[in-house]
Amino acid sequence: MEKIQKKAAADKRLISLCAIAFALLYALCVFVIEPLYLGAKADVAYTEAAADVLNYAYLIFEAVAIYICYAVVIFIMHRSGERATSRVVLVFVLASFLKYLGKTAVSWYFGGAIPLAWYWDIIDALWWTALELVQLTIVRAFIKKALARTAKKDGELKFTRLYDRENRLVRAAMSAAVTTTVIRLALRIFDDATAILMYGLPKSAATWLLMLISYIATLIVGILCYFAIVLALYLFASKYGDAD
Repeated sequence: MEKIQKKAAADKRLISLCAIAFALLYALCVFVIEPLYLGAKADVAYTEAAADVLNYAYLIFEAVAIYICYAVVIFIMHRSGERATSRVVLVFVLASFLKYLGKTAVSWYFGGAIPLAWYWDIIDALWWTALELVQLTIVRAFIKKALARTAKKDGELKFTRLYDRENRLVRAAMSAAVTTTVIRLALRIFDDATAILMYGLPKSAATWLLMLISYIATLIVGILCYFAIVLALYLFASKYGDAD
């Protein structure tokens, strides 16, 4: 009974950590970086490079929040099962919706007024939230599959190698990273294919190079995703491993 109570308390703390990470990092993205980015795009004194740096900073902090969430999903599912991660999903959905509402409010501020058809912006926020939920659902399913392939061990799980097939947490982290990368690559390819269908093939070699760089950057982010999740899992296992 004591072990069950300790596990439940640890799960609650991890879910709270997930919520705090979303609140802080999404607030930084939406209410600090986003206004600076929009201001840089509108101000001729700023260079395009400065705007790009702000855009990449937004994407990085947003990704860190999401990867912390993935790590919490993996750790709680490992110890308590899939149903125990439902509260993490609720936190994720609420955070995503508030993020898009915040972006909408910032765009209204820079636009100088709330549009007459404001409800379409709310529908748009719901749409993008739903898409993020679909991605989380897919990642969650692959995490479950990865955990099922490796037997659960008693006691604290040790992280001894960069990738250990016998460590179910590491295996799940790899599954989450690969799934996320494949989804992001597919969306990028879809965007490029749509643009080609609408406007034709790019005529500039620089455009092709930029497309290639975007794919490489997506792969690099996927690799960083894996390391970020494993680092978070290592910290979770160090602090809460005794509750297994």
